[in-house]
Amino acid sequence: MPNPGDRYKKKTKDWFNAQGYVTEYVERVAWVGPAHKIPVRRDTFGADGLSIKPDSIVFWNSVLGKKNVSAHVREFQRWPYPKSVTLYVVVWEKGARVPELVNAREEIRQYVRSNANAAEN
Repeated sequence: MPNPGDRYKKKTKDWFNAQGYVTEYVERVAWVGPAHKIPVRRDTFGADGLSIKPDSIVFWNSVLGKKNVSAHVREFQRWPYPKSVTLYVVVWEKGARVPELVNAREEIRQYVRSNANAAEN
């Protein structure tokens, strides 16, 4: 049975390709369980995919709805990405033809600022 998230990964890949990027998935699969017959997918560096063009490198993670955005932002935060790389959580709503791009770096900055302000008070 296909994973429901696969549809949104494909939509994201197609969307980036339409914007002039070359795009590939970066998930890896580990086979676990008895006789190694159960596939378990893991994001590479917290991302589902990588999209590149001459002036841009984007790691992205696609999600349905906004409910899991913060978890994906925290996952991106775990990795030492260079400043030149863009990190997006690509949010799809049901029936949408265009995604909302959440810049994970901006979300991380806001989180760090809010925690610093809370520590001062």
